[in-house]
Amino acid sequence: MRRFTKISILTVLLVMPIMAMPQTDSCQNLILNFRFDDARQQIFRMPEGYQTAWLSAYTLFVEQLSELGKPQPDALAELLKTARHHQANSADYQQCLSDIYLMKCYACFVNGSYLSSYTAYTQARQAVASLPPDDWRRQRFELIELIYDGQVQNVAPLFADNLTENKRTERYCKIVESLTHNPEVPDPFKNELKVASLLLYPLISNNNSSGLKLMQSFGREWPVSSPIAAYTAAKHLIANDSTPRALKILSSACQRGYNKQFNSINLLIGNTMLNVGNDSCELFLSQFISNQNNLSDVLYAKFKLAWHKFPKGDTTAYESLCQKVMQSSAITPSDAQAKYECAMYRYWDTLLLRARLSFDAADYQRCKSILEAAGQHKSRFTPIQANEYAYRMGRVCHKTGDWANAKRFYEAAIDRNLEKTLYYPCYAAYYIGLIYKSEGDKTKANEYFKICRKTDSPIYSESIHQKAKREME
Repeated sequence: MRRFTKISILTVLLVMPIMAMPQTDSCQNLILNFRFDDARQQIFRMPEGYQTAWLSAYTLFVEQLSELGKPQPDALAELLKTARHHQANSADYQQCLSDIYLMKCYACFVNGSYLSSYTAYTQARQAVASLPPDDWRRQRFELIELIYDGQVQNVAPLFADNLTENKRTERYCKIVESLTHNPEVPDPFKNELKVASLLLYPLISNNNSSGLKLMQSFGREWPVSSPIAAYTAAKHLIANDSTPRALKILSSACQRGYNKQFNSINLLIGNTMLNVGNDSCELFLSQFISNQNNLSDVLYAKFKLAWHKFPKGDTTAYESLCQKVMQSSAITPSDAQAKYECAMYRYWDTLLLRARLSFDAADYQRCKSILEAAGQHKSRFTPIQANEYAYRMGRVCHKTGDWANAKRFYEAAIDRNLEKTLYYPCYAAYYIGLIYKSEGDKTKANEYFKICRKTDSPIYSESIHQKAKREME
C-alpha cells in the first residue's frame, strides 16, 4: 500500500487556486509569496463559504510545506466539513473540494496513514468526475491522473493506462501549455501550475530536453517572478546539469530578497555554490541554519558546511560540525544522509571530495581530472577510500560516454565486504545494469540488477532496490 499511495501523494503539489474572484486572486498571491499572516487577515475579512475554507486550507498547507513542517490532517478534515456545509452546484465548488482532499491526501501520507491517504485521493478524483472533459479544472486533474498512471505502470501495469512514456510526456506538456495560455484560467493558477508541473515532471519522464522546453515556454521572467518560482526553476536546472543557469536565477532571487521569504533558497544556493567551489556558500548555509526555526534540514546544512571546511584543513571546525550532526536527531531524509556522511568523516579525502562536488555541479571534465590526480596516490587509500575512488571513476566515465571504463571501475566498486558500510557497491551494480541495458544486452543487465537487489546498502537501499526491480521488468 505504501508504494501504491506514494504516487498519489506527490501529486498534491498540484493544489492550486480555483476562483477568478479578485479577492481570491489577491489572497493567493499573498500565499504564493509566503505572506501567510497577511493572507489570514484577508481571509478573516471575507464572507464565510467554501472559497474561504479552501483558502484557509491552502494557507495552512503551503505554510507547512514552505517550512518543511508536518501537515495537519485533522485541521484539513475540519475545513472539508466547512466547505461541504456551504455546498454549491458549481465547477468551482467541486474543484475546491478536490483540492482540499488532495491536501488531506498528502497530510495523511506524511503521518503514515496510507489507507486514509489513498481514500482521500479517490475522493478528490470523484469530486471532479462530473466536470466536462474540456473544462480547465478537469484538464488540470488530468495532469494528476497522467502522473498517477505513469507511476502505477511501474508497480501494477494492469491498473494503469497503456500510454508509452513519450506519449504521456507529450500529453502532459500539451495540457500544461494549454492551461497556461487559456484566458479563462486565473493568473495565480497559471503561476502555480508552472511550479507544480516542473516539480512533478520527473514523475512523468526522464526526457530532460522536454522538461527544459516546457520551462522555456513559461517565459524569460517567470523564474524570478516569485520565491517558489525561483526555487523550482533552479532545482529543475540543477537536475538537468545546468548549474550555471541555476546560479544566475538564485543570485537574482537573493537580490530580490526571496531568500528572506523562503529560507530553503539559502540552502539551495549554499549547496550549489559549495559544488562549484564558491566560498560564499558558507554565508548562505549559515543563514539557512540561523533562520530555520523548525530545524528541518539543519543537520544537512551543517554537514555541507563541514564539507566546505574539510578541504581548507580546518580540522576543528569540520570535526565539531560532524560531531553535532551525529549527536542530533534526523528530521528529514536529507538529515539522515547528513548523519551517515558525517559518521564517515575520518575516511574523507580532499581530492575525492572535490571530485564529488564537481560531479554534483555537472562539471564532469573537472571531476575526471581531479580523480586522475587522486589516482596517482591511490596506494595510500584505505579500502573505503579505494572503493569510493572506483565508484566515482565509474560514475564520471558513465556520464561522459566512456562505458567500457565505466563498467571496469564499477566492477571494482562491487565489493560485497563493504556493502554494509558503503552504498557504492550496491549502486555500482545498478549502474552497470543500466549500461548493459542501453547496449541491448538484457541478460547481462538483469544479472547486475539482481546483484544490486542482493547487495545491502547502509542508506538509500529501498529506493535503489526498487529501481533495479523496475528496470528488470
